[in-house]
Amino acid sequence: MMKIMELYTYIHSLLFELYKGKTRTELLELALGEIWDTFPVKRVPLLAMLAGSKGLASFVSASAISLMIYTDPDPTTFVAVYKVFKKKGDFQEESDVQLEATANIGWGLTDFNTINVGTVSSIIASAAGAKLIKSGSRKFFSESGSGDLLAALNIPRLDNLELARRVLDNTGLAFIKGEAFSPHATNFSKKLTSVPKDVKNVLAALTYPLRFAFMFINPLGAMYGVRGIGLPYTEQFTKALRIVHSYIKRNITLYGENTDNTIIDEATVSGTTHVTICDNERITNYDIKPEDLTELGLRYWKPEDLVIKDASQGYKIAEKLLKGELKKDNPFVHLIALNSAFNLLAHGIVRELKDGVEQSFYVIESGLGIKKVNEYKEYVARWKNGDF
Repeated sequence: MMKIMELYTYIHSLLFELYKGKTRTELLELALGEIWDTFPVKRVPLLAMLAGSKGLASFVSASAISLMIYTDPDPTTFVAVYKVFKKKGDFQEESDVQLEATANIGWGLTDFNTINVGTVSSIIASAAGAKLIKSGSRKFFSESGSGDLLAALNIPRLDNLELARRVLDNTGLAFIKGEAFSPHATNFSKKLTSVPKDVKNVLAALTYPLRFAFMFINPLGAMYGVRGIGLPYTEQFTKALRIVHSYIKRNITLYGENTDNTIIDEATVSGTTHVTICDNERITNYDIKPEDLTELGLRYWKPEDLVIKDASQGYKIAEKLLKGELKKDNPFVHLIALNSAFNLLAHGIVRELKDGVEQSFYVIESGLGIKKVNEYKEYVARWKNGDF
């Protein structure tokens, strides 16, 4: 079977022959236009789309853009992809009001099967004093998305911006329904349910870099952020984010690379975390290697220590952690403490990552995570009952 990069190269050459003489921006708009016109609007079944002539053009276009990002990850490419998606109406309009809050957004679809780190670490950081907005959806390609974990724990997600702002103001936490702000995501998910796993894997690989477009979504206008990505372009993405949302004061972009070569769209305690921090206009890059973890009050854990067998096990571990039922010297506790610390650093609760880790350990050990969850659930329930 042809290797993925060889396939990209072949498709790339075909597309440029087809669109000879077009500029980079024109090519992006044409390619993304084909994707849009073929699948999301006309609701063509996925396999039929790939088999048809227009569907093939769409598939070729998506693959070509992905190759562009792989081989030349320029910030302008990320921005162009986002703008075309938005122009076509795939993203709802965002709030004109900016909030003193931290948005936690994850890439998803990485090959490290562990608990839902972004969701749990957002709860812990909120319990430590940060205002956290967690945007997430139900599973598409992976075993469990943020929405699946929240559903398992009976934690409601919000699709109304005004309600989300009110809940955030009163509880310090807001779980945003990701599908509500990308109208075609739900339809895409439904189409995938009948697609064989091997076909899903090919689709996931060939369109993987297009997920950068979703990393710009910021429906509540949060001025701080932690964004975990699945490709090693933390600085390029951060520069693109500055172009799209110039009002963001501080953002931390993370890319985790484990020692077994698996990838996680979070900070990792099983390998090296590549970090890019944009504080106003100043951009700083650094790595946290396994040997650096002890300075943060953490330690290195083998990747297999953090692997779960299925989503159900992940839900149970997450619930135990939130209740304070896991010991401090536990791989999941260390993983969540590190990622919670980045949320606290982005929000300005702490100035040093080590202090954020220490605060997160305290919240976890005290069982304050589940108290924050209950506070959030009770407030949303009261609103639904018309108590306000």
